[in-house]
Amino acid sequence: MRIIQRQVIKGIIIQAMVQSGVVMTGNADRIEAGAEAASNEILEEMKMDPSGGNRKRPMDK
Repeated sequence: MRIIQRQVIKGIIIQAMVQSGVVMTGNADRIEAGAEAASNEILEEMKMDPSGGNRKRPMDK
């Protein structure tokens, strides 16, 4: 499930970056690296317990 989440998030980020004109499609390596970093950050935020501030909760399998 986590791999699917990561791929969906990366796809959304890449699509938004290309459509907004921030990057050109010829910069695939840079786009991929940026999307990977952003998706990692988003997934880390998703692990945070919103009611407990910085307390992390275990992810469901």
